[in-house]
Amino acid sequence: MAIRVRRATARDAEAIARQNREASREDNAPAGFGVDQIKAHAFGSQPIIELLVVEEDGVVIGHSATYRGYDIRAGQPNLILAELYVAPENRRSGVARTLISAVAKRAREHGYRRVLITAGTSNAAAQKFYEAIGAREENRVAFSLATDAIEWLAAETL
Repeated sequence: MAIRVRRATARDAEAIARQNREASREDNAPAGFGVDQIKAHAFGSQPIIELLVVEEDGVVIGHSATYRGYDIRAGQPNLILAELYVAPENRRSGVARTLISAVAKRAREHGYRRVLITAGTSNAAAQKFYEAIGAREENRVAFSLATDAIEWLAAETL
């Protein structure tokens, strides 16, 4: 198996969107990362995410989605890994390890000292993988303001 990791291009948007739908099905989560969002948020005039793809013989078999963050407590920028996906038929073959290594290299190139990783609480396979590569669970609670809450709170602004 000859695989390679590269930065995604707009031509990869359909494959990434398809993989996101599959990942969402596996996690019983909504899939909102469609082709239009990918093109706008990764390849638009002000990209906010970076996508890497891993391909085998020219076929995209996985991807990662990262964005920049900042740790106020540590006083340093960090990289946030929002998604790491490998097609089911390519799992347990070192593809995810190759992809996460490329993410770590990008973090190092940009001077980030931490990569924060999100994984669903029921995604035991992802949790086991991240622990195996040296990631450690942090004692934090994540909260999310959804659209309705954002609208409600924004309406209070004077």
